[in-house]
Amino acid sequence: MISCGTLLEREMLVKWRNNEMNCIICDNKMAICEVLKNKVNTPNVMKKFMKADKYNITFYHCENCGHGYIENILPDSFYEEFTVALDDKECNNQKNTRSAGFDRIINRLLEMTGNDNESILEIGSGRGYLLKQALERFRYGLGVEPSKAEAEVAKKMDLNIIVDFFGRQNNIDRKFSSFVSTMVFEHLPNPKESILYAYELLKDGGSGVIQVPNAQRTYLKKVYFDIYPQHLHYYTPMSLTKLVMDAGFEVLSCEVTSDGNYLEIYVKKVIRTKSFYEKLTSDKNFFEKNMSEYSCVGIWGASYASRSLVYIIDQTKIKYFFDVSSSKIGGYINDLDVQIEYPEISKVNECDLIIIMANEYTDEIIRNLKDRCAYKGEVIYFDYTCELKRMRLGD
Repeated sequence: MISCGTLLEREMLVKWRNNEMNCIICDNKMAICEVLKNKVNTPNVMKKFMKADKYNITFYHCENCGHGYIENILPDSFYEEFTVALDDKECNNQKNTRSAGFDRIINRLLEMTGNDNESILEIGSGRGYLLKQALERFRYGLGVEPSKAEAEVAKKMDLNIIVDFFGRQNNIDRKFSSFVSTMVFEHLPNPKESILYAYELLKDGGSGVIQVPNAQRTYLKKVYFDIYPQHLHYYTPMSLTKLVMDAGFEVLSCEVTSDGNYLEIYVKKVIRTKSFYEKLTSDKNFFEKNMSEYSCVGIWGASYASRSLVYIIDQTKIKYFFDVSSSKIGGYINDLDVQIEYPEISKVNECDLIIIMANEYTDEIIRNLKDRCAYKGEVIYFDYTCELKRMRLGD
């Protein structure tokens, strides 16, 4: 027997049948794109041969955000014993490829939070391979997985797993530094509720990543085999971005990966600043607190940002103004009587603090300070979220 699921799903089903379906992402009216015939409704791999039931599936498409959607015909019990493989045997190449992909994701999450490795949440943790690898870097991890069969494998690796669909009924009572969800959000009947709960569980400044199939390719190239009953939602870069932004996240990147097969979106839960004046005042307080102990300060980068910086710092401590552009060397910026010059190693190392203001080249300048100049002092810089950071390079 096919279940209509939650009240929301039943309401959506009525609208579908009346051809009044609105996009769950942007609320624009969806159009019937095509009816795909003879689609099967089974796990990816079956343990024994059996004849598969076949269904006709109507694919709905939103012309506004590109999102795709199909009716949920899965029974409520479908995911309870769901598994993506018959056993755990894999060749070394598969394991190494999978491990490298996990490392890439984990490293980016840590980079986005300034290496906050307190805790990580995995939404749809499957057999726990990613979570297990993440715990080599994070101090605590929790997975949420509806498949009892998959969760049992994870539990045998001593992982913390909630066997349930991800949602507020989980009653999770802690905040997380990061969350990760790979190949899950396309399965969820109501991804808006799920992303809002993920937002609530993330610490301020926390990071997250969602990986889903790339439905932009599915729609444009009419990749018929990408559409099947387990995948209810078909995300484009636009619809995936809107989903997370409407929940309150800042999008750091959205990219196509795995030879065009997947979309990956990296997000951050930021503390929102009320006004430009509040941000300026906060930065001014940061400089007043962090510059008091220094006597010789250099600025690196004659940029548009430097022109505003000079009004919120103690100019009497600025001895050097560095830039590598020949068109800027020998000149000045507004209201700072310090001539711009090339960063000679001896002058760089006179400074006990360098403020990096060429924000597009921060990483390159830090490498230059370490490798070319062997600089051992402190630096202040804006990170990619435009928050001020302080770091000692000699450590």
